[in-house]
Amino acid sequence: MPEPATVGGRKRRVLLAFGLLLVSLNLRPSMSALSPVLGAIRRSTGLSAAGAGLLTTLPLICFGLLAPVAPRLVRRRGTGRVLLGCLVVLLVGIVVRSSGYAGLFVGTLLIGTGVAIANVLMPGIVKRDFPGQLRLMPGLYMAMLSAGAALAAGMTAPLARILGGNRHLATGAWALLVVVAIAVVVPLRSHGRPGEGIDVSVESARSLWQSPVAWSVTIFMGVQSLKFYSTLAWLPTVFHDRGSRS
Repeated sequence: MPEPATVGGRKRRVLLAFGLLLVSLNLRPSMSALSPVLGAIRRSTGLSAAGAGLLTTLPLICFGLLAPVAPRLVRRRGTGRVLLGCLVVLLVGIVVRSSGYAGLFVGTLLIGTGVAIANVLMPGIVKRDFPGQLRLMPGLYMAMLSAGAALAAGMTAPLARILGGNRHLATGAWALLVVVAIAVVVPLRSHGRPGEGIDVSVESARSLWQSPVAWSVTIFMGVQSLKFYSTLAWLPTVFHDRGSRS
């Protein structure tokens, strides 16, 4: 996308950058906010260890299953509308998950759906719309992902104590951050016309199965993701079981 020459175009570009970074900030808190209160959830609901494991694994299953859906949605609806839809699904998921035991798994599934599709969209949008800032913007994008995860992991338990031990409000409070992101993204919903998705031919997709580089990258990313999400999901529980305050 060429650099806008008008003042209005520059303002829209700044708004786009701000919106993308705000979206990035929202892609991990809904996941990391659950871990600090997972022990309390198990005690209050009688959720088994297997159920807790499934609860923390559902978003990752969504990541794997729904990633191929994202390009098709973009071709039909455009990046702006799809990204806005992801935020709405994420917001609904957080609210549903915070409503009680019945909503735990349904809400987590919705969260995983919204985040999974947004995960695929964001790097492509950054690369396409900011070709002159391919060092700055991806760096900021990754920084916001990490900041969101750290913020929710570190603040959810203290927030629950401030709210009188109400873990539902503590995990649901992160919906407010999603509302802010939606407000910023709404004016950009027409960004990226339908049909602009990345086309991947059947031949190129098949060739990946025979590529040593593709397999190496897949294994590397899989192992580092396993380490990150395992730590994210269970480290607070480990600390709690060892007597540390969560």
